[in-house]
Amino acid sequence: MNEVAASPQGNEKLMDRDTPEVDESRSALVKRWLSDVAAARKHWEPDFKRMRRNMEFANGKQWPNQKEQDDRFMVNLVQRVLKSTVAALYAKNPTVVMTRRKKLDFTIWDGRPESVVQAQQAIMQAQQGAADMDPAQAPALQAMVQQSMALLQDVKQGIDKRTMLDKIGKTLVLCTEYYMDESEPGFKLQMKQMMRRARTTGVGYVRLGFQRAMELSPQQDAKIADMAERLAKIGQLTADIQDGEVDPMAAEAEELRLATQAIQNEPEQIVREGLVFGFPHSTRLIPSISTEKLMGWVGADWVAEEIILPVNRVKEVYGVDLGKAYTAYRPVEGSPMNGEMRRIAPRDGAMACVWHIYDKSTGMQLVVCEGYPDFLREPGSPDVFIEQFFPFFAVTFNDMEDEGKLFPKSDVELLTHVQKEYNRSKEALRQHRIANRPLYLTPQGSMEDEEKKSLAGYPAHAVIELNGLEKGRPASDLLAPVQKIGVDPNLYETNSLFEDMQRVSGNSEANLGGTGNGTATESSIAENSRQGSIGLDSDDLDDMLTSLFRAAGSVLMTELDEATVKEIVGPGAVWPQLSRADVAKEIWLEVKAGSSGRPNQARDAATFERLYPLLVQVPGISPRWLAERAVRIADDDADVEDAIIDGIPSIVAQNAMAQPGTGDPATEPTAQAGSGNDPQKPNGAGGQAQPGYPGGGAGGSAQ
Repeated sequence: MNEVAASPQGNEKLMDRDTPEVDESRSALVKRWLSDVAAARKHWEPDFKRMRRNMEFANGKQWPNQKEQDDRFMVNLVQRVLKSTVAALYAKNPTVVMTRRKKLDFTIWDGRPESVVQAQQAIMQAQQGAADMDPAQAPALQAMVQQSMALLQDVKQGIDKRTMLDKIGKTLVLCTEYYMDESEPGFKLQMKQMMRRARTTGVGYVRLGFQRAMELSPQQDAKIADMAERLAKIGQLTADIQDGEVDPMAAEAEELRLATQAIQNEPEQIVREGLVFGFPHSTRLIPSISTEKLMGWVGADWVAEEIILPVNRVKEVYGVDLGKAYTAYRPVEGSPMNGEMRRIAPRDGAMACVWHIYDKSTGMQLVVCEGYPDFLREPGSPDVFIEQFFPFFAVTFNDMEDEGKLFPKSDVELLTHVQKEYNRSKEALRQHRIANRPLYLTPQGSMEDEEKKSLAGYPAHAVIELNGLEKGRPASDLLAPVQKIGVDPNLYETNSLFEDMQRVSGNSEANLGGTGNGTATESSIAENSRQGSIGLDSDDLDDMLTSLFRAAGSVLMTELDEATVKEIVGPGAVWPQLSRADVAKEIWLEVKAGSSGRPNQARDAATFERLYPLLVQVPGISPRWLAERAVRIADDDADVEDAIIDGIPSIVAQNAMAQPGTGDPATEPTAQAGSGNDPQKPNGAGGQAQPGYPGGGAGGSAQ
């Protein structure tokens, strides 16, 4: 991009505009990759068409030849199922935690605290009794002291190493959370959309990247909000005007002037770099035909991302003017730019198809444009290097063992037949009810047209005179109702369809917005079954996110320097002085299980309430741990470190210390039995020690 924004040197153009003359071998390589990717896209096209049909079906196109305004009956239960499932699986950003590899860090110490205490006591006793000791015992004493000192030194080195790794891990966690917050759009918003995409099409992707200063990404879904995009636009306009591609009096010149003036008037210009997360569409990622599994990319030789860009955007990102040497596309009528495309002749406003290809066999990233004879960027190592090579992470929820299928069926596809039958039943009932409207027969010519209109639509309490009705003759002689077939509700019942939908989706009636006549036990069993199904999907999501953030930690350690890290995290940040490979062997990032889903607060609170009386009686249970659990249950987003400060007495103890003492044990408040302040005080005379419960209970009063 710096070349685009540079000043011209004489007649030198600021941008590559002429069709390049490419060496025969290089041209053959470009053509081979264009051919391979096009063949793979054609191979997976039936799956991509199925994904697009599922998207349309979930959006309400559920009748044959359905128009924009269609009067046929439709209740979109599929959309309700998708909303319920996504809400349960991804309610908040996941909790990223550091995991330190379990290793034997001590060569002498056996890990028991008693050994450390004994070594310290041995050294103290040796120092105290050295003056009065028999010289003959001095060698043995010296040997014992050396062994104790060696043990303490071993303990110190091991603990120091663990402390350093813990701080590095905490720094990594804070950096990752910072870039999750810096994503534009927000990470949570895009993850929820990705979850809907995975449920609708069968697969969802997350792309890991690193945005460097003044370097643009062609993908609009992955960026940090800064000035880079605006500066790139200014560079592209400058190059077009100074290279003579645009008339200096055209609208582009005024646009350049205004954009430059806007940036100059801003007090601070920010260009940043950092971790970015992208979310490619399910139909835009093209794996090689050899791929056997999407999660982990088992068997994949290469993966290509298809990016549809306006020609001017290609100028901004790659500094290349395609001219007419490219295959032009435009969206199908009524489709967005990321929807289905059709070919057109190159002209203003056309789109180009760019492929970013990640070739695992050569370790290179290649950027080609369909119809262009050369690479848009010089082939080289990928923007980010991660262990699995491909920067894409896939999640699927309906995997089945099928050697002939790579892309699994989506929730929408599993519910399609039930949804269609539900719509048909309701539409048939509606048509039957319409057909059963009152209908009357009369002999031809016995009534005038005005009389018919009056009988068909009369106001309340109307009196209608019929010329053809003779005095004393019954009205039934002129007008007779038509007997129709009554509506049999059994022909159009949908409860069985609704039950099938619940069995397929795993949702109960309550989760879909209504309740039947089921008992509380039946509802509880159904909910437990749903939680089991959601739990399996949640594990798959956690596995994908763990792989993503483990790779993110590796990228951060490679790309960020210590000064940048301390600017983000604070002066207490610790950045590895070891190599990235050495640190990766010791620590990694992962996602806390189930931390992205909606918590079952009532269940967790009931479980904690049952366990609390037992836990407070177990020797060695940490009060801090109990407090952390209670705070997490009350609000899982709360930061426990802000709630608990080491070394400060409890609020009850502080209140007790603030009260003036009476000096009389009989009236001293803190000396009363069963007060609940001390869980080990007897509950009354001769009573046994009882634990203190929050809010009162046995052995405790409400505080």
